[in-house]
Amino acid sequence: MPSEILVDLTTASASGNAPGSWGTVSGLSASDITVQGTDSVLLIMMSIQLNAETDHTAEFRLLVNGVATDSPNNTQFIDEALDGGTGTTLVWAIDGLSGSSNTFVVQWQTVVGTSSASTNHDRMLQVVEISGGDAEIIVNMTGTSTEADPPSWGDLFTSGSVGVDGTGSILIMIGSVPYNMEADERSEFRFAIDSTEEGAVTTVYTDNANEGNGWSGVHCLNGLSAGTHTFHLEWQAVSGAGQTDTGGKTRTFQVVEIKANATLQVDAESIGAGTSSGSFATVTGLTGSYIPQSSNSINLMFSNMQITQASDNNVNVSLAVDSTNTGGLLTNFTDSTVLTQRMLLAYAVTGYSTNKTFSTAWQTNNVQATLDESRARTMFVIELVQESYVLSGVTKDNDGDPLGEVDCYLCKDVSSGIPSFLNYTLSQAGTGNYHFSGIANVPDYFVIAHQSGIPSVFDITDHILSGIPG
Repeated sequence: MPSEILVDLTTASASGNAPGSWGTVSGLSASDITVQGTDSVLLIMMSIQLNAETDHTAEFRLLVNGVATDSPNNTQFIDEALDGGTGTTLVWAIDGLSGSSNTFVVQWQTVVGTSSASTNHDRMLQVVEISGGDAEIIVNMTGTSTEADPPSWGDLFTSGSVGVDGTGSILIMIGSVPYNMEADERSEFRFAIDSTEEGAVTTVYTDNANEGNGWSGVHCLNGLSAGTHTFHLEWQAVSGAGQTDTGGKTRTFQVVEIKANATLQVDAESIGAGTSSGSFATVTGLTGSYIPQSSNSINLMFSNMQITQASDNNVNVSLAVDSTNTGGLLTNFTDSTVLTQRMLLAYAVTGYSTNKTFSTAWQTNNVQATLDESRARTMFVIELVQESYVLSGVTKDNDGDPLGEVDCYLCKDVSSGIPSFLNYTLSQAGTGNYHFSGIANVPDYFVIAHQSGIPSVFDITDHILSGIPG
């Protein structure tokens, strides 16, 4: 079965305000979504930008089929109009779903003041299904207790010994941590495998007693040897005495192993100088190019970065394909010389079959910013390669004999209840054979056949056809 982008919502319309209790973010919900089977792994990815307002705070979570159980929580605040609003990204992996009536919703609620969503920055919700057998969630940990950051690097999560298939696997490490609202506290986070640091080091902070941020990050790698390994999410204090959220909010640590039909095409890690400019440009070191294996490939993009501690710096950050921004557009700012904020971006794109350049782009929004040269920044692109599925048949007359040169229209049932036309072919003369390729292996297809004449001939198959490998 191929991987699919099940939900693909990007919008900058309908601002809306965070309600006093959990409610849906405008434009970020999807229903009647078909999942191939319980062994599929779903990556849920969302991002949203808040408007620039003084001292407002909102928190976010993800609902699946109306339930928030184990969903990561993340809090985001905006400091003042000068700095601009800040944005948040959540990534979460789940499995065990099936059927055609699944719902995915981004929720938010106010914590301090009344935050509003920006209409000038795209926000997005995507659900990517990695088909059964291709991927497995090998680490899936949650916590709600209050923990204090250690003075030097220590574990917030550690997995114990976990089996990995081999060097051909791609591993996606995902972390989300709600952080307590206290005055001028700051902690650093990083991933590690077998106690060896991996990827970017990014920071979360609180500005004062009623303003808190959450931390989130993603790291991707391949080449890890077969056998057992221990996966870590580590943190340490930078200033003050930071804590995970005391309100019982859920923090998560996950590792997804993609075992087949995927390639880590871009694996960029950089430490060095860089300065934002007045127009969008590539963040130094965060770029890579390749030719997707087919236009059906799904290209999963992730980026982590940190800007330098400085007073009131403010930049817009986005993922880009061939210098065109794509996915959520977020703002990153530093509030003072001791406080700075991490940035995570995630997005999935498809439809490319020629050489493409994938990058992280940034632009000065208010005050020019520089990259933190002391911390690694990263960008990854994973290509999910689709298996080839086909649907074939024979057009026949009323006596059951092959009838050639019949118009054949491939259609698919969709969640809206209105069938979707996908492709057309003419059955072969004499044999009546017809053939469609490049389809998903789900039982939602049907074929309409028609041949003009006196009388005209027409028929339709049942709405349960599915493709086979071909």
